[in-house]
Amino acid sequence: MKSNINLLILVVLMASSASGKSDTDSEVFETQAPFLIEAIISTPYSAVVIHTNVDVINASDTGSITQFVYEAEVIETLRGKQHKQIRYTLYVEQDEDVILDTTPIIITLCSDNDEYYWPGVDAQFSGASSFVQAAKNNASQVDKHQSHFAFCGVN
Repeated sequence: MKSNINLLILVVLMASSASGKSDTDSEVFETQAPFLIEAIISTPYSAVVIHTNVDVINASDTGSITQFVYEAEVIETLRGKQHKQIRYTLYVEQDEDVILDTTPIIITLCSDNDEYYWPGVDAQFSGASSFVQAAKNNASQVDKHQSHFAFCGVN
């Protein structure tokens, strides 16, 4: 499996280099591609989304943790259940700033009883075509019956 992943990374990186991207774009992709592939393998849900809203549940309601509850339009599901819209929770330390980026991005999420949550690491990536293609290629090769996800505390 690991050699297949390494081969996939190499093929994706070679395709990226041949596509005429700027050096900066290629460098970002080359740096992030292994993390993207690991995130897709390590979470049950991946999609290209555009965030449409975020609600903040302040720490006074939840102790020392603030919850950002994001809503997004799903452009393309890469792994997991198909959705047109998705809602997920990001848990952060008190006083962190909320960001609502409305450009297309790839997110990878964990789930618990059909509720999605941010895995805490390596969960958001560029929505550029090279990233989306790498994500699609990787997602098509993962075990559809996988039940353990390394980035998720609850399976």
